[in-house]
Amino acid sequence: MKKTTADSLKPTGRPQSASTNGRKKPAASQSKEEGARYRVDKSGVWWFDANPKVSLWKRLCDWLEVVAQSRTDAGREWGALVRFKDRDGVEREWNIPYELFGSDGGTEVVKKLLSMGLKIESDRYVRRPLIEYLMGSDVSSRVTLVNKMGWHGNAFMLPDRVLGTPAEPLHYYSDAPSICRMAEKGELADWQEKVASLAKGNDLVMFAISAAFAAPLLDLIGAETCGFHFVGDSSLGKSTLLKVAASVYGGPADYPRTWRATDNALEATAAAHSDCLLILDEIGQCDPRIIGETVYMLGNGQGKARANDRGGARDIQHRWRVVFLSSGERTLLDHMTDVGKKPQAGMEMRLLTVPACLHEDEQDRKRLGIYQTDHNYNGGAALSDHLISTVADLHGTAFPAFLQALLEPSRFGVVAERIRTIRLRFMADCLSEKASGQARRAADKFSLVAAAGELATEWGVTSWEPGEAHGAAVSCFVAWLHRRGGEGSHEEREIIDAVRYLLEVYGESRFTRWDSEDSRIDDHAPRTMERWGFRRTLEQNSQLDGKSTESLFYVFPGAFKESFAKGHDPKRVARVLADLGALECDGERLQGRARLPGMGMKQTRCYIIKAAALYPDALAKQAA
Repeated sequence: MKKTTADSLKPTGRPQSASTNGRKKPAASQSKEEGARYRVDKSGVWWFDANPKVSLWKRLCDWLEVVAQSRTDAGREWGALVRFKDRDGVEREWNIPYELFGSDGGTEVVKKLLSMGLKIESDRYVRRPLIEYLMGSDVSSRVTLVNKMGWHGNAFMLPDRVLGTPAEPLHYYSDAPSICRMAEKGELADWQEKVASLAKGNDLVMFAISAAFAAPLLDLIGAETCGFHFVGDSSLGKSTLLKVAASVYGGPADYPRTWRATDNALEATAAAHSDCLLILDEIGQCDPRIIGETVYMLGNGQGKARANDRGGARDIQHRWRVVFLSSGERTLLDHMTDVGKKPQAGMEMRLLTVPACLHEDEQDRKRLGIYQTDHNYNGGAALSDHLISTVADLHGTAFPAFLQALLEPSRFGVVAERIRTIRLRFMADCLSEKASGQARRAADKFSLVAAAGELATEWGVTSWEPGEAHGAAVSCFVAWLHRRGGEGSHEEREIIDAVRYLLEVYGESRFTRWDSEDSRIDDHAPRTMERWGFRRTLEQNSQLDGKSTESLFYVFPGAFKESFAKGHDPKRVARVLADLGALECDGERLQGRARLPGMGMKQTRCYIIKAAALYPDALAKQAA
């Protein structure tokens, strides 16, 4: 197919007869020129009707140019990328899948072009030659189709442009407008002065902004999706945290998304924000029956596997890697408990709960909320009002600046090592050698946010001082760790809490009192109807604290298995208690030995639990 200009379409100066259908009839030499049948110029697309009875050029539509042939990086889903102007003169693009030409003679193609505003001639002859023009175009240019934002090789796809140097041009395609609503307004310097500077001294605000810069680093270092959930009472300023973080990418009214969506809709939303920040406001809007599975899905970075039209498996439709921020007055555990569900440790690791207030004093809590300093704005509420109104006019400039700095050839190849150095320092500052794998996994995600904030500072994207972003991330991690109950694993905390609960609730009714020195029980005490073992109270004397008592519980092996280790391996439960110092062991054996009342002269195997070792003060000393 040959594209020509309108030079050969000049009028002949003779009146046009009815037989020309109102179209210009070219000279004889034009109709024979290399067999050309289509011409494109500013006035539109022209088709030469070679019928000897007609032999003239007919206009098909307004200007419509085939820019390139498109396909995915796997060489599938071929199509034609076309460019045209709608009826308002606005230039539009559409990637036409070639498969659409195979149905109903291309009717769907014509209908879509009309719906997008292309002016097409109304004559009946138009559709067939127009489809032939689009199908027959064999332009040499190629573009790679991508259906998600983020990294594609060494280039980063944004909704409106590509940063970096892709191997060949990239084209984002989707059946709907991009869900990732990035937008730029104002200047970066103004955002630094009026927004980022107010994060100084406010760890939660600085952490939220740093998290916004962390998303494009995930792919570079092979890290997994991570989420942070700001939880706290109403009116503390949680929504302000999300809006300030959103200002790195776009407008605070348009960029954030909501939990109020089906899991299928959230798949598309997450994919549209791949390698970017995803904001999901108010977790209470999500159905508590599916929220656990939804968190798992977001954290795993891929949607459901679906069947094709023949019943076989096809590729997973959506994939992503994001940092997502959430907020709410309640935690994931609270919402799942409402419907009788129990969150797993993996869910906790995928959505890390960060307290939305770092104050212990109630007066400071009410006056400042999420902030530690109000920067002379007369309280946290006034500072929130200022930030919300400011980011409405200043947003979307920081993220492109961060990407441009990241893509600098001098630093792109070494940035991964720089991130590693910052993260190692973070881990050393925050964790002891006794930290569980889960605590380390969480610290790893907080450390990525610290690294992102420090890099944004080094590259001049924020107005912060070196070390400030690191300190803010440390503060938020310590708050997470304190709220969680220490460096132990989620399962270990569950075991300790369950054992402590059973002793508190059933310590009197399930354990027979045994306070005498010999192997006799108190015959005057109430009868134990369903006995789990014996309870013994020991007196202790301290020169500093005076007199106190401590209870020892001698638990029968059967009762330990059925009640204390319910849902767990009994050996695992006993090992957790032993490591905590709450179990008296017999050498390497987890069960102790004692002459129990009514059990004869021989010592009996049982689990001897020291209740005092299960309480917070003891846990804190043991952790230290």
